[in-house]
Amino acid sequence: MILSRTKLLLVISLLCGIAIVALGCKGETKEGKSAPSSTALTIAMIKENYKTVDAQDVVLKASIAEFKDVTSYTYLNLKDSTGRIWAAIPKTSVEIGDEIELANIIVMKDFHSRVLDKTFATILFAVPSKGSSAHRPPSHVEMPARIITGMPSGMMSGPMPQNTRVIKATGDHAYTIEEIYARKKALAKSPVKVRAKVVKFLPNIMGKNWIHIQDGTGSAEKMNNDLTVTTIETVDVGDEIIVQGTLSVDKDLGSGHVFAALIEDVSVEKLKNE
Repeated sequence: MILSRTKLLLVISLLCGIAIVALGCKGETKEGKSAPSSTALTIAMIKENYKTVDAQDVVLKASIAEFKDVTSYTYLNLKDSTGRIWAAIPKTSVEIGDEIELANIIVMKDFHSRVLDKTFATILFAVPSKGSSAHRPPSHVEMPARIITGMPSGMMSGPMPQNTRVIKATGDHAYTIEEIYARKKALAKSPVKVRAKVVKFLPNIMGKNWIHIQDGTGSAEKMNNDLTVTTIETVDVGDEIIVQGTLSVDKDLGSGHVFAALIEDVSVEKLKNE
C-alpha cells in the first residue's frame, strides 16, 4: 500500500511525537514538523514505517490466524485487509478467528525466540486494548505504554506509586535517578546503585526481565525520572528495591530504540515495606 505524503507524515508525527520516558523514537520527520494524530494502524502501515512505530495511543485492529502459547507470552499471527504480521502479547486466552486490538506497540526486527526456535523478520510486542475480544492478562505482566527512556522509559513508564520520594541508597556508587541522568556521561560503564520503586515489569524479553524504576526524583517533562534496568530476577510492581549494576549510556537496541540510560544485569535486593 502506498501512503500519500500527508498520511505518511501523520503516522510518523504521531509515533515520534509522544514523549519518551523507557523504547523511544529518537528522530523526527525530515521536515521536523508535527501533525494531528490518528488512532488506528494497519499492518501495511507498520511494516512500511517500522523504524518509527512506537506509541501509546495507536491501535492495530486485526484477526488471529494462528497462535502459539509459551511461558510468558502468546504469539499471534495476525491478519487484516493489508497483510499479515506476528505479534507477542503477555500470555492471554485467545482463539483462532478472534478479533483483537493491540496497543502500546513496539516493533522489533529480526527477533529470535529461543522458546520457539524461530526468527521473526518483523514482530510486534504489545498488549490487548479494551476493545479486544481476547481475555486480557493480569496487569503485572502488561507491556508498558512505551518500552524504552529511554526501552525508551519504558521497553515506558507508569506513574510513581503514592508515598512520594524513596530514600536514597547508601554506600559506594549510590545515586538517585535524577543524579544518574545528570552525570550519565561521567558514569558510563561504571557501577551504580539505586534505591527505587518498581513501576513496570516486563518478563522474558530478549532473554532478560526489564524493570522500570522511579524514586521520586526528576520529572517526566525532563525525562529524567524513570530508569530501566535488566535482570534475571523477578519483581512486582510497587516493590521497593535496591539495584546494582553497570550503567550503559545511549544504548542502541536497533530499529530506532535507544536507551538514554540503562543499568544492565543488575542484582536486586527487595526491601520490606516499612
